[in-house]
Amino acid sequence: MPELYGQPFKKELRSEISQLRIDLLNERNEHRKTRDTLRIVRARAQELEAKIERMKEALQSALVEADKDIVPLVLERYFSRSVA
Repeated sequence: MPELYGQPFKKELRSEISQLRIDLLNERNEHRKTRDTLRIVRARAQELEAKIERMKEALQSALVEADKDIVPLVLERYFSRSVA
């Protein structure tokens, strides 16, 4: 007679345990999905950082090429045309 002592019945406890197991299973599944998503996002972030580095290197080489002094080349071309 658990109801007389303020204790729940076994049936109520079993149903609560069953519901808690279902809740735990759902939480585990959600955690697994979230963890997989986190891995994908981290991998994507790393790949984007690598892509940014490659773009920086390409821009640096373009800037170096743009900063080259072209005066000697212009003079060489000018004199080669005027001689010909």
